[in-house]
Amino acid sequence: ALGIHSKPEHPVFYFVENTSADDIRTLPNKNLDYIKSLHAVIGYDYRLGLDLRFKAEIYYQHLYDVAVDDDPETKGTILNTLDVWDILGDPSNVSAVGLGNNYGLDITLEKNFSRSYYFLLSGSLFRSQFRAMDNHWYSTRFDSQYQMNLLAGKEFVTGKNKNRLLGFNGKVILNGGNRTTPIDLEASQNENRTVRDLDNFLGTSIGQYYRFDVGISYKINRKKMTHTIMLDIQNVTNRLNPLEEYYNRNTQQIEQDVHTGLFPVLNYRVEF
Repeated sequence: ALGIHSKPEHPVFYFVENTSADDIRTLPNKNLDYIKSLHAVIGYDYRLGLDLRFKAEIYYQHLYDVAVDDDPETKGTILNTLDVWDILGDPSNVSAVGLGNNYGLDITLEKNFSRSYYFLLSGSLFRSQFRAMDNHWYSTRFDSQYQMNLLAGKEFVTGKNKNRLLGFNGKVILNGGNRTTPIDLEASQNENRTVRDLDNFLGTSIGQYYRFDVGISYKINRKKMTHTIMLDIQNVTNRLNPLEEYYNRNTQQIEQDVHTGLFPVLNYRVEF
């Protein structure tokens, strides 16, 4: 399959305001063109049984008219933004002259829910790169290079009247971790702030990301209503996955912010 697409950025991006030394306010991004992309996909889908399917897909995406910082030293691009706060926090002037490439292989083995259980196993190998204003290619922030997901669940019919269901579900996520620009410790200590080695821009991984979630549910089916109690425990192993590195001015060392650890959620639902 082949395709050509375009999409706008978050509306905030087009209304970022800059103020000059003469107190003149401008909207430098107001008339920037949309990002455009060319897609090519080759897929293979094979049914291994009534409820079991194997799928494989090779894809390539070429992006153009990508917004990149006018200053080649910053190597900034809209492709590296996580959310609207990244946009608001970067007042740099940009031009829609950047490029990007995403390509990879996705493989999926899916067992539909039958005989009281299901599972979905998927894996990806990929690269995600962009060209900045300096005409060099770099990994994007999201170039973790591999991703694996496993979801599975099983239900048991219980109760004297067979009107109750006990369910168990699990999910495993594993990937190579987002990219980061390493911190120059000596320069950071000299300047007492975080100084990054821009010669190795997004050149290393922040660290592997791993999370294991589990869920238990108990459902009671009655004539006029259904009661469901669910306990979901996110990150049951309490792994503190790395989020970002920073220079700690108090310890004068490089430290890490981390994602949330173990997080339980209890729900009760009534359906009429």
